[in-house]
Amino acid sequence: MNKFSNILVIWFLFLAIGCSALNPKPKEDRVAARAQERLDALVGGDFEEAYAYLSPGYRGSVPFHAYRPKIAGASNWLEAAVDDVSCESEESCVVTTKVTYQMQRIKLKNTRPFKEKWIYIGGEWWYYPQ
Repeated sequence: MNKFSNILVIWFLFLAIGCSALNPKPKEDRVAARAQERLDALVGGDFEEAYAYLSPGYRGSVPFHAYRPKIAGASNWLEAAVDDVSCESEESCVVTTKVTYQMQRIKLKNTRPFKEKWIYIGGEWWYYPQ
């Protein structure tokens, strides 16, 4: 390769890196990843970690000890997964999840969808309970 070819290869490499930086991961992918992390925490019984995914405003007005009873049913969850993400705007998305849970008294398993609202605040996506 001659000097010109080397310069051309390096230039194309920088161009490719620059273009990938200009096209970050779609917001739907970022929201899906955060939502799945929260679901994994709930299924794993780490409710304090799941609480950390709540919007800063919600956490500011609802302390963990008041939030914990609202998610008591999550202790029966066997698995949960993000099924779909639909963004209504640049700051708001709806995540559809599928949760499989077991009712303790009758040992019945059921899977059902849940919809969650996620909002973009301060450079991050947060779960916004409704």
